[in-house]
Amino acid sequence: ELLRLPLSPPDRAQAVWEQAQLLWRAGADGVFCDRANAAAIAAKLLDELQSPLAGQEHLAVDVCSKLAVWKTAEHSTPWAGREAASELHERAVGLCDSLCSEALTRRCNVHHAYASFLEAQYRAGLGEKNSPYERRLEQLYTHACGELSRLDETLDGGAQSGDAPSEGTAEARAALLAHIHQHEQRLEAGRQRMLRLARLAFDQHALSAQHGDLHNYASTFAMLSLWFAHPETLSGADERLRSIPSRQLLPLVPQLACRLGGHSGIDCATGESTSVKLQAGLQRLLLHIGAEHVNQVLPHFLALALGDHFSPREPEV
Repeated sequence: ELLRLPLSPPDRAQAVWEQAQLLWRAGADGVFCDRANAAAIAAKLLDELQSPLAGQEHLAVDVCSKLAVWKTAEHSTPWAGREAASELHERAVGLCDSLCSEALTRRCNVHHAYASFLEAQYRAGLGEKNSPYERRLEQLYTHACGELSRLDETLDGGAQSGDAPSEGTAEARAALLAHIHQHEQRLEAGRQRMLRLARLAFDQHALSAQHGDLHNYASTFAMLSLWFAHPETLSGADERLRSIPSRQLLPLVPQLACRLGGHSGIDCATGESTSVKLQAGLQRLLLHIGAEHVNQVLPHFLALALGDHFSPREPEV
């Protein structure tokens, strides 16, 4: 009924958006066609809002961000529809640049929505690595490596005795090498995809935390988890965390203190110990927080410094 009235373009766009949201909520009752119609209406509205209409940037951001969530919800698996949803999230983030500096809450929500989407993809990738299908592929890879090793030993023994390898043996070896190479390429592609998702999710969580406190705990704890999981990839994580107001980092102090001196590894690119990088980052971050909130950080430092000290009577007890 509202759409039949002679509305101005901004009011009509808002009415269309309200209609799309009503249809989507109706789809929660099991009416799938309503959700399909809602997504179609929102997509058409978003195309119309791309033209330079005064005062429509906020609505375009809302439509773009919500439509990305709808695109993800249309599919039963996290990987399905990820390209369309990722493009919409990126468009919403890009549209945020045109908003005035006072729209911090909207920016915070948009970055958090994109970060949540990326983290869901990351978590799905972790779960996929432990799936029965992946475990079976790993077993086949291990078996192929063993077969190749035994075949090479046989060929080496035949070469020493002067026997030429048969055509079937050479074909079997080539097939094993192809299978092993293909599996290793797939693993490397998956590893790079996971690292890319971790970096993007970390950056979006950081932007969300910088623009507001609405998703403070979700953002900061997610950043910490990603940093600890990939210290070699997110080597500048402490700098991003230090750009967030220190009061938002206070809940992280116990976890940061617990990690002091407790990580190891080697950065393949530089050959430097990731333990050194992580420890340096932890110390810089804790000192940054302690400079403004010494009462929150000092007890943890004292506990670590005096943890192996005993009173004269304590050994007797």
